[in-house]
Amino acid sequence: MRNIFALLAFFLSSMIYGQDIRVEFGYSNLYSKQFDQLIKTYNFSRPFLQEQQPLLSHGFHSGLSYLFKSEKVLKSGINLNYSLIRSRAKNKNLDVKLAFNMLELGYFLNYHNKDKFGDFYSELGLNLVLGLLSKRHNNQPYLIDDKKVRSFQAGISLNFNIGYMIELNDKYKILPFVDFHYSPYFMEGQSEVVINQTSDLIEEQEQYSSFLKFFAGLRFYLSNKKVANNSKPFTSQ
Repeated sequence: MRNIFALLAFFLSSMIYGQDIRVEFGYSNLYSKQFDQLIKTYNFSRPFLQEQQPLLSHGFHSGLSYLFKSEKVLKSGINLNYSLIRSRAKNKNLDVKLAFNMLELGYFLNYHNKDKFGDFYSELGLNLVLGLLSKRHNNQPYLIDDKKVRSFQAGISLNFNIGYMIELNDKYKILPFVDFHYSPYFMEGQSEVVINQTSDLIEEQEQYSSFLKFFAGLRFYLSNKKVANNSKPFTSQ
């Protein structure tokens, strides 16, 4: 978490020097076949549960991105995205909470041709993905031999973003967007141990999985410099 705050401070401090930055918030939905199988196995092996453990699907998304200055319709930038996906089942004498933290650091291409598509734009990106899966039993960390058990995972993802720009003035813009992420490679880590308290259900060939993730939210474009009257951000001249 300290690294997340350090990167956040870096992006925000860049505004002091006249750089442009985009801040976004929204809803996140995750589909992971591996996580789903583990949680379904967990529920199946515990028929006494009145409330079954929900799948790791719904959560919160936030992000920061910087778009490099250019007068071309095709630009590039860097981004930092964070998602928190949670699952909770509250039964008598057993309150189980799963939390999956996901951090993505990437490079993207932004395409905005105002003459052809108006205020619509699209982006294509490649990201490094880091994940941390943890569990709490009755508000206490899940322990094995008095040690916290967590699953650290890593992989890569591709994303495609579509948005619409609403200009408030020369410095501030609001951009509603939807974003689709696909990871063809994501490590299994110790997710089986964390979720199902076992270590031999996942076959060796399945220890690297994939996931799909969907974002929807609002992006706020901030600029520390006034735009000249004859220039148009995100467009070609």
